[in-house]
Parts: sequence; structure tokens; C-alpha cells
Amino acid sequence: IRSAHVAHTQAASPFPGIKSQTAQVDRAALVAQQQQRVEDLRIAKYLSIVDANPSIILLQGHARFKDAHTLIMKKPDGRETQLKADRVLIATGAAPAVPTVPGLME
Repeated sequence: IRSAHVAHTQAASPFPGIKSQTAQVDRAALVAQQQQRVEDLRIAKYLSIVDANPSIILLQGHARFKDAHTLIMKKPDGRETQLKADRVLIATGAAPAVPTVPGLME
């Protein structure tokens, strides 16, 4: 959002002493920068906490509830295991979806 604001401000400068010009946008560089920032924040906010707390166990895979206290988890290697817990934290992650809006990708 910030990069779009900067590009817009370049194209429509609110100051008479600053000439407006079309911004040269490198989308690949912006996406790479955004992905790196997300990864840095993920490490800072989550992985460092997990690493520092031996009572937290991080598991990765696809899971489904068998009942209120049991998960069946499919590990990345395809094997399944059952996990029992009093409480379960579900952290799903997300992937962006770009809506079909004319001119959005320009």
C-alpha cells in the first residue's frame, strides 16, 4: 500500500515546485520486498517465540479434528498421526486473491 501511495504521489505531486512524473514500478522487486518482510516478521513474531519456549511444539502438516480433543495430522511425508490436547491453536496462514478489477494490475 505504501509503495502504491509513493507511486501515486510521484504522478500527482501536490506541490507546485515538484514536477509530477510517471513512476517506474518494478513489480517483481516490490513483491520480493513484501515477501521478505513477511518472512522477517514471521521469524520475529512466531518462530523466535517457539524456539525460546521449550514447552511449545510446532507441527506442520494438514490436520482435521477427530473429536473435540483429538487431531489427525497428515505430515509432509504423507504419514498420519493422532494428537491429543486440551486446547488447539489453529494458525492457517493465507494466500492473496486478486479480484478481477479493470486496470488493477496496471
